[in-house]
Amino acid sequence: MATYTPQDATGVLISDISKGAQTNDVKVTLDSEAITIAGAQTLATVTNVTTLGTITNAVAVTNAGITSIDGKMVSGTDIGDVTVNNAGSVNAVNIQDGGNTITVDGTITADLSATDNAVLDTMVTALQLIDNAVSGAGFNITQVNGETIDVGAGTEATAIRVTLPTDGTGVVKLGAGTAEIGKLAAGTAGIGKLVTNSGVDIGDVDVTSIIPGVGATNLGKAIDTALGATDTGVLALAVRDDTLNIRSGTENDVEPLHTDAVGALWTDPQGNVAHDAGDSGNPIKIGAIAITALSGATMVAAADRTNLYADEDGIQVVKLQTTNNDMLVERVSNTDGASTASTVFGATANCYNCITTIIVHNAHASTNGYVDIRDGTAGTVLATLPLPANGGTAISFPVPLRQTTVNTALAFDVSAAITTVYLTFIGYKSKA
Repeated sequence: MATYTPQDATGVLISDISKGAQTNDVKVTLDSEAITIAGAQTLATVTNVTTLGTITNAVAVTNAGITSIDGKMVSGTDIGDVTVNNAGSVNAVNIQDGGNTITVDGTITADLSATDNAVLDTMVTALQLIDNAVSGAGFNITQVNGETIDVGAGTEATAIRVTLPTDGTGVVKLGAGTAEIGKLAAGTAGIGKLVTNSGVDIGDVDVTSIIPGVGATNLGKAIDTALGATDTGVLALAVRDDTLNIRSGTENDVEPLHTDAVGALWTDPQGNVAHDAGDSGNPIKIGAIAITALSGATMVAAADRTNLYADEDGIQVVKLQTTNNDMLVERVSNTDGASTASTVFGATANCYNCITTIIVHNAHASTNGYVDIRDGTAGTVLATLPLPANGGTAISFPVPLRQTTVNTALAFDVSAAITTVYLTFIGYKSKA
């Protein structure tokens, strides 16, 4: 290798080419050997040089005309399109960017190894499985932790179980929708509290047991405890019925309480002992209005409610047998002795004739006789009264003489034709 020490055209040693002190160019003619320019000099401009073999200790060489040194490309030179053909080499083609960014226009085709292709095939299979599980409505999950689960309806044994954390808040939130929780199984675990969510319809809830408490602000109250002035409770309401009217349809139906026009609760007082049962307990007592004379009582209309009356000793005033308006009186005469039906005590549907008093008189001076009282003109004889001449009979029965047949006229039958026999009947009609 030849070693060259730079000199100018006159043979003067060039010590600092970069300062441009010399006006003559350095001309170097290269042979086939490599030339080393020794020294620490800096070359400012090298002209008319096509190829340099090896330049050592050179800090900078600048000239747009230099494209390669020792067969290697000069940095910064645009050489246009480059085709890399490394088909005959076993070495890889390396690209070094010095930490910068390499921009590639177009498509890069890379041949992968069999191992790389196997990895990609596995990734594609996994992605396809995920794609199959995803639909427009969400994930279609058939397994959890490798275990097959029921989708939709299924048994409890194959259902998904969710365990709440021990350090959680205890609040389980459900989003809006129509899904139901089902039911809480028996146990001692609590579900915390329901979060305020106004307007959410949780559907029907069956409450099998309520213990309301007995404090002042609780709805419940204990038996045999004093009621405070400000204790809280549930107001019992009733329906106003000026005329009591049933609201339910059949026995055992729910029926509200009823009040009259002044708010008094309608009740049906009854004793605690039924008819024909052994006497016991305290009966319901009734009262009466004391009155000195019935003539001073105010009359009421038929079907009106009325008061009971008693004398000043508290003895209830009663009328024997019947009311005054039901009392009947009839006076007749007979001379032919034939059986005759009474006009006043005639046949009345569903009623019996009840006779309390009978008065008879025989006006004939010498003829004696008798009279039969019959249940109908040809019916059973109920009583026989004597008719002595110029005499007679008057009888008040201790209990009314009632006919034995309903809807039948009372009849009298004198034993013979006597002039004249007079008869008077006092009584009433009754359905029993």
